[in-house]
Amino acid sequence: MTLEAYRQPPFYRFNQDSIRLVDFVDQSENKTSLKFLDIGSGCGVIGIELSLKNPDWFGTLLEAQVGFIEYIESNISLKGLSKLNVVHKEIEDFKEKELFDLVVFNPPYFIKGRGRESEDEQRQKCRHISQEDLNAWFLHASKLLSEQGGIYFCFQGEALKELDFLDFDLRIVEVKELGKLKLYKLKKN
Repeated sequence: MTLEAYRQPPFYRFNQDSIRLVDFVDQSENKTSLKFLDIGSGCGVIGIELSLKNPDWFGTLLEAQVGFIEYIESNISLKGLSKLNVVHKEIEDFKEKELFDLVVFNPPYFIKGRGRESEDEQRQKCRHISQEDLNAWFLHASKLLSEQGGIYFCFQGEALKELDFLDFDLRIVEVKELGKLKLYKLKKN
């Protein structure tokens, strides 16, 4: 899989961290049919790659930025996938009757006010997240997760030092370090 294999908006490009996260999930999870949620899907690479590697999985790709939606839908169509659902909402507004077996995300790496700021509003939202919004991702992910499910994410920043996963009834069960990148697997307590 190459980065060029996906249509992406001009304001942002995903990187290999998303592919590393997919590989981490794929190596850790049982290959049976399951239901997953990809929070902050961007152009859809994580959810799409999970579906390509695991054709029996059903996925929901949740993206708040309207500028990404046409790219997600186009990429799903180009890959010929039928078990993916695209939802344009903030995580706080997303409701689902059934819980997910797996929640995955690659959040922005910089807390607002840290790191290099961008003048492009869309790019800024892709690169920076408030501490409150990052907390909300974990809080809502834990509420949407089945009792036996797992949350997978990657991160390179300092923000995780300020998170207490016990606040979200979660515990770290696995961490894989690849240079500055850390891949995490969480479970409910």
